[in-house]
Order: sequence, then C-alpha cells, then structure tokens
Amino acid sequence: MILIINLKYLSYVESIKNCIGLWDFIEPYVYGLHCKIYKTTYMKLKKGRITILLNRDGMKINLIDNDSGTQFAVINLNQEQTCAALSRQGYVECDIELGGLEKLGKKIENKQFEFEIPDTLTMMEDDKLNEICLSELFSNNMEDWTPDRYYRSQNSFFNKDGKKYARVIIRRWI
Repeated sequence: MILIINLKYLSYVESIKNCIGLWDFIEPYVYGLHCKIYKTTYMKLKKGRITILLNRDGMKINLIDNDSGTQFAVINLNQEQTCAALSRQGYVECDIELGGLEKLGKKIENKQFEFEIPDTLTMMEDDKLNEICLSELFSNNMEDWTPDRYYRSQNSFFNKDGKKYARVIIRRWI
C-alpha cells in the first residue's frame, strides 16, 4: 500500500506513528487531511497456463491458474487490435473478462458425493438434482463444496439398499 500525504501535514503523521494497525494510522487522515491512498495488490501464481487462439477475426487469450483449475481472464481482440498488439504497439485497448478471482492461489480439491433422490427424478432434471445435492451438502455441514452440475454420465445414478441415488463430483478451493 502506498500512502501519499501532503508534506504540509507530515508533522501530524509523525505524531501518530504509534498506532497499531495501518488502517488505524490512515483512517483519521483520509477524510480530515485529504490524503490519497493507492492500494496495489500483486499475486504471483506459481504455475499458470495460457492459450492464445488466433484466427481471421482476431485473437483470444485465456489465462488459467493451474492450482485452482480456474480460468480467470479472457482477453478478446478484434482484427485491428490484434495487428496493433502483434506489431508491438503498447497499451492496446481490448475487452477483458475476469472471473473466479477469489479462487486464485488456492488448491482445488475434488471428491465424489452420493445422495439419495426420489424415484421419479431423471437425469434430464439437472436443476432439481442440483437443488437436492446442495440441500444434502448443507445438511452435512459441507457448505464450502460446490457440486458439478453434470448428471448425465454412465455412473451418475445407481441403486443401493432398494433406494435410488445420484453421484456427482464436488469441489472446493482451500
């Protein structure tokens, strides 16, 4: 975090250096002394993957965090932007889609989860199956797990003790 303070108020800042936390140190002066705070956070991912797809319409770049298995950025460039970027022009404007940032730097954990379902449900009723799965996860104190929404594999449904069950992969990021 970088703190920029007008030198006129430096003596005030010097007098409160004994504050415990950084925000406790900054908060009284943000509003009273018109300080500017620039917060920058950088994270270095140990392993990442990149995919660059180039065609006649432009270029698409996908950035993936290997540990979390999350595609967190998709960069789309049209023909003109692609030509500008490939001819080494800097700061080319583009569309960037970000997602899954809360999972970056975390490790993905997968396991199978089995739950009982009514006899009337079929594999085509993904939404109802997912609701039942989420309810079972919650009742088993597994709220931090996310179920895969795919219930159409050969092993998704089975009978056990005369009851119908569904099997799904669940994931969490730790």
